[in-house]
Amino acid sequence: MPELTFEPDLALNDYAGLKAAVLRGLGIGELPGLLCGKDIDAGRLTEVLPQWRFPDITVYAVHTGSPGLSRLARLFLDIMVESLKVGKG
Repeated sequence: MPELTFEPDLALNDYAGLKAAVLRGLGIGELPGLLCGKDIDAGRLTEVLPQWRFPDITVYAVHTGSPGLSRLARLFLDIMVESLKVGKG
């Protein structure tokens, strides 16, 4: 396989910023499907390496318990449980 080298003009460490840049036509980016699926379906983004996927990861949410959990943290956990279709166990 040929080697490709390049010098990026823009480097970001934030998926929201990267998605905004790609949607504005500033280049290509590595975005998780969770963030770009609707844009791909709507034709705003195009997959350029459909055979490549991010490796699976395990995500843990650890906290001190419900009495000390802020409303924002509780909402985040609830959204993650629902969107990732995982159990609370």
